[in-house]
Amino acid sequence: MRPEPVICGPLRGIPLAWRFIDMSFGVFGVIPLLIVLRALRPLERSFQQRLAAN
Repeated sequence: MRPEPVICGPLRGIPLAWRFIDMSFGVFGVIPLLIVLRALRPLERSFQQRLAAN
């Protein structure tokens, strides 16, 4: 959950319902980030192994 919509929403004149929709992007946006993180871990391990071998 992102705090920016709650803080800046009234300043920008964004309706309350739209602020909740904006906050939901922070919650649901974590899912693709976790998928990418899991995909990057094996690459990181292989890179560290190459550095250790040299």
